[in-house]
Amino acid sequence: MKFITKMGLAVSTIGLAIFAANGLNQKLVIKHYKYQHPNVNNGVRAAVITDLHSNLIGEDQATLMSLIDNEFPDVVFLVGDIVDENLPQSHAELFLDQIVAKYPTYYVTGNHEAYTKRGEQVKQMIEAKGIEVLAQESSLFTYNDTTLQITGIDDPEFLSPDIALFEAMHNHQSGPYVNVLLAHRPELIEDYLAYPFDIIFSSHAHGGQWRIPGLMNGLYAPHQGLFPKYAGGEYNFNQTKLIVSRGLENQKLDHIPRFYNRPEVVIVDFLPMEE
Repeated sequence: MKFITKMGLAVSTIGLAIFAANGLNQKLVIKHYKYQHPNVNNGVRAAVITDLHSNLIGEDQATLMSLIDNEFPDVVFLVGDIVDENLPQSHAELFLDQIVAKYPTYYVTGNHEAYTKRGEQVKQMIEAKGIEVLAQESSLFTYNDTTLQITGIDDPEFLSPDIALFEAMHNHQSGPYVNVLLAHRPELIEDYLAYPFDIIFSSHAHGGQWRIPGLMNGLYAPHQGLFPKYAGGEYNFNQTKLIVSRGLENQKLDHIPRFYNRPEVVIVDFLPMEE
């Protein structure tokens, strides 16, 4: 009986160790989504990059860039917190210089760009590199006979969301487009749904930091608190889809590591409707 008990304890200990080791795996992953829309004539692939927080992912960002390059995106969306107040801005610039040299790139602010106390200068720096900064603005991106109307708003640390959305719609055009919104904060989804966006990309929640697959999709997220509703993944609201990236930063909440919540790059394929 003692032998069986010891064996059971040993097996349980090994099982827990494997469970913990897998949960603490911080290797960067790709998360793929497919999005069909009547205004997509031919496929367009977008890479969604969020919450870099001025981290280095590989030497000179080589690991991050290699992962993105291997997915062959047609356009890149940067959805906030690329720059952080606690790490060198030069780390973020290494990534920005490389990404804009290869792909059409669109950017919106997150709260941590504001926390630098140099938020407007950060936006000017990013724009000077050739990246399109969307601050209460819309821009048309056409590729492969498909046009995305990309609208972007500043984080609420810069401007309240109701004013930001109202201003953004001033140059919003009617046409055979897919209407995309880039907005850092997913918890403000009800504000976004008041406008005619087809698909919304957000981040900010860091995947809820700790997850238990199948049981808990996130323990805590900024501005959502415990058991966040929009920690990461895909959410559907009638005619609008929200995709929340779990982001790239892997130790933001007081240096607590992610658990079953690997940092990610989101890849979205815009596709024609199936006949």
